[in-house]
Order: sequence, then structure tokens, then C-alpha cells
Amino acid sequence: MIDGKFAPEMYSTEVEAQEKHRDVLFFDVPFHTDQELSYAQLKDSGQNIDLPRGMLSIASHLKEQQISSEVVPLDAHLYPNKNEMITDGEFDQGKFTQAIEKTIDEHILESSPKAVAVSMMYTFAEPIALEMTKFIKQKYPDKKVIVGGNHATFNDLELLDPENETGIDIVVRFEGEVTMAELMKELESDDTDLSKVAGISWKDSNGEIHQTPPRERVDLYQIPPLDY
Repeated sequence: MIDGKFAPEMYSTEVEAQEKHRDVLFFDVPFHTDQELSYAQLKDSGQNIDLPRGMLSIASHLKEQQISSEVVPLDAHLYPNKNEMITDGEFDQGKFTQAIEKTIDEHILESSPKAVAVSMMYTFAEPIALEMTKFIKQKYPDKKVIVGGNHATFNDLELLDPENETGIDIVVRFEGEVTMAELMKELESDDTDLSKVAGISWKDSNGEIHQTPPRERVDLYQIPPLDY
């Protein structure tokens, strides 16, 4: 409202911003360490790109809990522009990194999330995942940076060690559906207490690492089907 008059363009902008907002963004790292070989082997349609089912399962559960999220499979975003990552006929790792950072930037600026989660399922994907977490924390220090997956679960202390400067704030260990829902609700609380959330490890403002007890196995019948 401007000078007592309704401004539809302002209302439209505010509504649009609300619709694009997400409480948490999930980034699925590029699957292969040798991206040049990977993209060369994919069919032109990109149909070989696998779905990040783990993240989609978590996002589907969050939706039932009224927590908004978006899953961003980076391979699906980068593959259509694979030719832009070529320099003098060779795959350019620098351009590949820039393309990842550009995609992360676009989604964070559009969604303005409270937290950003990065998949770390496999050990061979750790280097690129850490490039992403460092970039996110350096550019968006107010965002909570979360990782999860098999590799993260069994390497939580190393990933959170302040000397390693990974940019990671929280590690979700083992199954993430219920844990992420409780974690996001706690992060939104005025009196955040991460010790209440089972199945996580985190680093406090003093650099001290904490671990909560493991979460009990979840009844799969309580988890909704993938919503995509």
C-alpha cells in the first residue's frame, strides 16, 4: 500500500517471493568424479541421470510436516550445458566448478533458505561436495550448511573439525527423513537446542563438536511415497 492506495505490483512481488521461498535447499552433487567421461557417456536426452531418491524421500516427508524444500540434482542442471565446459576441445574443470557455483547462487538467491543441505553419499564424491560446502558458507555465512549420506555419517568428526575448514555446520547421520524434519523445526525455533535432535553431529560457535545419540530405525510405512 502506497499513500493509502493499493499497489498491485508490490503485492505481486511479495507473493511471488513467498511462493519461491524454501526453508531448505537440497543439492545433489554431480555423481561422477570424472565429469568429462560421465557426460560423454550419457545419451543426448540425459535419461541416464539418476534421481536423488534419498533427498526426494526426505523432501517428501518434510512436505507432510509443512516444511518447504527443493531438491536440485546438479547433473540434470549441468548436463544440458555440457558444451560450455569445454576449452580447446578439453573438459575444463574450472568452468565446471563455475557452473556449479552459478547454479547454487541462482537457487539460494531465489529461495532464500534457512539451511542448505549437500549430499555426501560416496567417498569419491567428497572433494566436489566440500568445494560446494566451502563456497556456500563463505558466500552465505548466515545459512546453516548440512551434509548427510553414508560417507558423512561415518566421517562426521572429520568433516566438522574446525581445522579442516569444510564450511559444514551439521551432519545428519544415517536415515534423514525424521531427523531433518526435527532439525528444521529446531532451527526455526526462537530457542534453538540441537541437543534435542537425535541422529546429528554439529559444531557450535566455539568450534566444539557435539553428537546426539543415534536415531532409532524409522518404520518405512510412516514415510510417504516420493512426491515428484
